[in-house]
Amino acid sequence: MSDPQRQDRETDQDLEVVHWEDVEVLCTELAEKLRAVPFDAILAIARGGLVPAAILAQELDKRDVLVAAVASYKGDHRGEKLHFLEFPPDQAIVDRRILIVDDIWDSGRTLALTRRRVVDAGGTPIAVVLHYKPEQSLYPEERPDIWVRETNAWIRYPWERDL
Repeated sequence: MSDPQRQDRETDQDLEVVHWEDVEVLCTELAEKLRAVPFDAILAIARGGLVPAAILAQELDKRDVLVAAVASYKGDHRGEKLHFLEFPPDQAIVDRRILIVDDIWDSGRTLALTRRRVVDAGGTPIAVVLHYKPEQSLYPEERPDIWVRETNAWIRYPWERDL
């Protein structure tokens, strides 16, 4: 795994650059943790959870992969409230154990909202991430069900680009 390489200019947090090979290792470790966990479908959180969800689907031989898109932006302005741009119909969720996959639990807002939406649709959520940042979480009473690495670093994944 990459060591923190520098301080992030905006947050003063150590920056950890995660490379494609690191993603493969993290997803393989996550898949091993999930082999004994029963679930019916994968719900990938766009955008960060798409790559890990695809790798997990392959590793665990799962074909039922759903997508949720969550945003906090209205036009060019970031808002405080998250909303779904896309979410599977309730019929795809009801009475099913749904593995929610994202890259990171930072503030926890995305996964907390998605968990509630899965429960509201009648499903049982299982939230998993590659990285968990408990010190950054806005939800001290919640956390992912399964994670691979705990960190305080600012994580840059290979699918993220500086624009």
